[in-house]
Amino acid sequence: MIVHHHPVAIGPPDKKESGIMSNATNSRFARLVLLVPLITTLPAVGQTVTEDIKLTASDAAADDAFGGSVSVSGTTAIIGAFGDDSFTGAAYVFDTATGQQLFKLTASDAVAGDSFGWSVAVSGTTAIVGAPFHNGGAGNSSGAAYIFDTTTGQQLGKLTASDAATSDSFGWSVA
Repeated sequence: MIVHHHPVAIGPPDKKESGIMSNATNSRFARLVLLVPLITTLPAVGQTVTEDIKLTASDAAADDAFGGSVSVSGTTAIIGAFGDDSFTGAAYVFDTATGQQLFKLTASDAVAGDSFGWSVAVSGTTAIVGAPFHNGGAGNSSGAAYIFDTTTGQQLGKLTASDAATSDSFGWSVA
């Protein structure tokens, strides 16, 4: 097995932990993301790859869908939680070296149902977060994507399609 020292994030969006999900059913919720060394060849049968860091949102709650989308660049991880606050959504920025939550990202024009955090990507100090059910000027679920600086947590911009239309779901996936 060849192992490089680059983290990968694994987000199980249906993970239920005791105490958090005690009265919830049909939950799309994850409380953890695992970081492990990047494996360029598959481990042998029966070989175990262990968890390095367990990341949790500082305000984790049932049905947040924390871990539904994940991305890592260098020592920065971004984790989507599209179900946060009645599906307004959020994304969390973590330092993968320490496991510390650096920022909770939200859209400047967020409303319930946008599902901000449905998709996330990070490269260097720039993150993009999709909100495919955002109702823009083009109609319901036309969608949007938001750009953030991961060193400050500040929103740098909002992207929408120039030919946006109802149900386009722009921001469904980002890279």
